[in-house]
Amino acid sequence: MLTFLRSARDYYEQPGGIRMRLLQDAEDENALIEVFEYDSVEAYQSDEQRVASDPMMKAVLNKWRTFIEGKPTVEVCLDLTDTDLLGDADDDSQNGAAPESEPPANEG
Repeated sequence: MLTFLRSARDYYEQPGGIRMRLLQDAEDENALIEVFEYDSVEAYQSDEQRVASDPMMKAVLNKWRTFIEGKPTVEVCLDLTDTDLLGDADDDSQNGAAPESEPPANEG
């Protein structure tokens, strides 16, 4: 399976704006996690269309399914690292951080 996933990576990433990573569970060497990162929502939506309609993608996914038992778990997440969806990214006072002008409290 690992050989297949490594060989499929170029095809998965072919349209551009997609990065595929392969992770192994540190406690279960047989558990692998594929992570797909998209440069934009548009890249994700375009890839979803490719999954639904591209015969080559369907063939790759069918081959992939022969390696797994049961139905795969698919999760879609949004990266909030560089966004201000949880408040003003420049205003750390809202998230409990001390203002930059004050030194951190001595905890010793």
